[in-house]
Amino acid sequence: MNRSRNRKIGYLLTIVVLFTLMIWVGRHLGNEQERLQIAQKSLGKVNPVSGTAQLVLGGFRGVAVTLLWNQVQEMQLKGQYFEIEPLVESITLLQPHFRRPWEFQAWNIAFNIAADWEAVKDKYYWVQRGIEFMKRATDTNRNSADLEWYVGYMYFTRFGQSDEKTYFRQLFRESDDLEFVQAENGVKDNFLKARDWFVRANDICIKANKPPQRMSPHPFMCRPALSRSFYADFLAQEGTFGTPTSEAWRQAYREWVDFGLLGGTDRRQDFIYRLEYTPSEREKLTEEQKFWRNRYQDVVRYDFWKIRCQTEADPELQKAREAIFKANDARKNGAYAKAITFYEEGLPLWRKIMEQNETYREDMLYKEDCQEMEDDYLRLLAHVGKPTPARRPFDGIVPPMRDSLYNMMQEEAKAYREQHPLDGQTPGEPPKAPSAPVDSGEPAKAPSSPQ
Repeated sequence: MNRSRNRKIGYLLTIVVLFTLMIWVGRHLGNEQERLQIAQKSLGKVNPVSGTAQLVLGGFRGVAVTLLWNQVQEMQLKGQYFEIEPLVESITLLQPHFRRPWEFQAWNIAFNIAADWEAVKDKYYWVQRGIEFMKRATDTNRNSADLEWYVGYMYFTRFGQSDEKTYFRQLFRESDDLEFVQAENGVKDNFLKARDWFVRANDICIKANKPPQRMSPHPFMCRPALSRSFYADFLAQEGTFGTPTSEAWRQAYREWVDFGLLGGTDRRQDFIYRLEYTPSEREKLTEEQKFWRNRYQDVVRYDFWKIRCQTEADPELQKAREAIFKANDARKNGAYAKAITFYEEGLPLWRKIMEQNETYREDMLYKEDCQEMEDDYLRLLAHVGKPTPARRPFDGIVPPMRDSLYNMMQEEAKAYREQHPLDGQTPGEPPKAPSAPVDSGEPAKAPSSPQ
């Protein structure tokens, strides 16, 4: 009897000791989580529903998330975009710090679901819903540079690079939802709004001194400068010239320089490689440092964007762009005489800029722009019965429009093959055609089965 009672007392004392130890370990782990900023409240906004779901499922949470995610993938393949939403919501409640479901559903709403609607306003509504969904992810994951970057990326691409961008940007400027459309400088523009989010993402990387997980640091961290450059470019595309556009390009230039000054020259210690140097600093670089600097600048076309920002800020180029813009507008509205006057004002300015800027002469996009401007002008002269000039506006700089850039590239590839023949081929000799199989009169043998 006494032995049984002693055993029960021992069990009770063991339970008390283990329970006390569990409380102490839990508090210690909680303090460590807060110190390392990995506790739920340190990572972001706490959702009571999410916390309850995680508590109820306990160790089976991972299993539930895996099953739901597999089902989402299957429905995605079937194009069941609308039906996916409740499943992804469940995943984000169970695993709020799992990045992929947030990005998946934001893209699904802003691209797949939006594409199913015909009216531009309906598309705009769903794009906004997708971005708002992504913002919820940044609230829940406060220090995730990749999620902050993704919000900016959606502002940048969906409103500024889609087929509906002209209408989207107009609706964006007309919106009264200032929290959604207004950038920190008070301007309603999707590129400036995207820049704000890209800046936040960069600040997180710099503060943590860690590279992003999504991609290499240079294409990730150049986005604020790139967004400012696109903002300046679209000002001109939409008919704003002169001082406002020149100043926007100057600001973009300063942001590119700030981006180039990030990091250092030690690839082992610095998570981003520095691109900007004074002439005296560049002379002190080793050959290896110069190699990596040039390689990384090629990734983001750093030198090109700096030169473009400086050139586009030139008042002469602003005059050239304004003249061509007015010429195209007058031509589309049937004011042909007025259009010809503007073309003859703007094309010589453009030719002067191309002659002075080697970077522009080598850039494929600028070549295409010059071809298009020249072709529009020459076609207009032929349409109204006026004689064409003896010399093309961009003669000696780009070939005429009928000699497309694709054909130019094909000719360059052909010349390269002739200069670098394959084995057994004489230089200058065209590639030999493959010889036809010899018919031996015997039936073909079936391929042998794999061992």
